[in-house]
Amino acid sequence: MTSPPYLDTTSFEEDQWLRHWAIGGPASPAEGVYSPDDRLRTREAYWSFIGDMWRCLGQLVRDDGHVVIRIAGNKLNDTELEQGLIGTSCLSGRRLQLRSIDSSPIVRRQTDAFRPGSSGRRVELDCHLQFADG
Repeated sequence: MTSPPYLDTTSFEEDQWLRHWAIGGPASPAEGVYSPDDRLRTREAYWSFIGDMWRCLGQLVRDDGHVVIRIAGNKLNDTELEQGLIGTSCLSGRRLQLRSIDSSPIVRRQTDAFRPGSSGRRVELDCHLQFADG
């Protein structure tokens, strides 16, 4: 099971700042201090990142293993998410079978606590795939 960072939504510093604060870091979110990584801001870079995930999963998951992924992004609709996720799965180097796919509303968004009234992603896509090499 995994939920990779969402396109143009998740940043390392913003998501982890409370943990950093607890071990002596700054008392508010930073940007570009700990992680200058901006690969999740464009579609091309995002799908390259997801492709890297599939390459790793292709090496680690057993032949009949299951993968459950929750994915979203401000700039992507459900169709783009599904097509991108399934399309990049070929980078695992293995055959995968889509078992189920469903969208679910985000009821309590973490963003609401930090940026009340923001208009970020309201739906996440839940995908269940299985390696079918055997």
